[in-house]
Order: sequence, then structure tokens, then C-alpha cells
Amino acid sequence: MNKCAICMLALCFGLFNYAFGASNYTYSEESVKYNTREAYDLYAGKVNAAVYKAMPRTFSYITREPQFAVKINKKGHVDKAWIMVSSGSEGYDKKVIKKMEETEFPSFEKYIGAKDLTFRYKIKKQTKIIPIPIIFF
Repeated sequence: MNKCAICMLALCFGLFNYAFGASNYTYSEESVKYNTREAYDLYAGKVNAAVYKAMPRTFSYITREPQFAVKINKKGHVDKAWIMVSSGSEGYDKKVIKKMEETEFPSFEKYIGAKDLTFRYKIKKQTKIIPIPIIFF
């Protein structure tokens, strides 16, 4: 093959890979096969969205970045939620556990054959923003 043909082949392969490559592909529920990595990724995305929505926000009195885990059964119910690393505030830790136990997660029966799944999270420390009034004279 000459250099021009090789360059054209590489360009075509690059365009094909760009158009149909995995990096550009989002999984829909209809296209996911049971018990595959794609099925797990799709379900994990749903769990992450539910956790983010339910998560209580942190405040300046939290001294550490807490870590927690939640064990979800195939019906989407929380079997157990627990703190792995405390926030330094017993009240906040209890609030995290309560919120996770109250959260309704989607069922994963049609995605994954496992009996239950455990997800672990680390809550990034945020600071409480106190607005400072602007005084005009």
C-alpha cells in the first residue's frame, strides 16, 4: 500500500471509531444485555442520581469527609446503610443513614442477576456560605 492509501484508511477508521466508538455511546435500557458491564453501569448511574438527590448537604461544622455504604436488594429496597468514616458529627452521620434508608432505588432485576449490590460513597466537604450584606451610604 502506498502512503496515501494508508492515510485514507487511518482517516476512515478514525471517523468510524468516532461515530460508532464506545466513548460516544450512551446505553439505553432497550439495548443493554443482562449481566453485562453496561447493565451495571446503567444501574449504577440511576443509583448515583438517587443518592445525589437524597444526600443532605454538608456544613462548616463537619470536620471530615464522611464515607458511607448502602446495600440495595434486587427490588430496589435498602437492606442496610452504614457509615464507614464518620463526619465528626453524630447528628449528620445519622441524617445520612436515615436519608439513604428512606430513598427509593430502582429495581435491578432486569439488569443484573445479583441478590444485592453495595455502593460506597465519599461525601466531599462543602462550606456553609453566609451572605454578607452590602451597605450603601
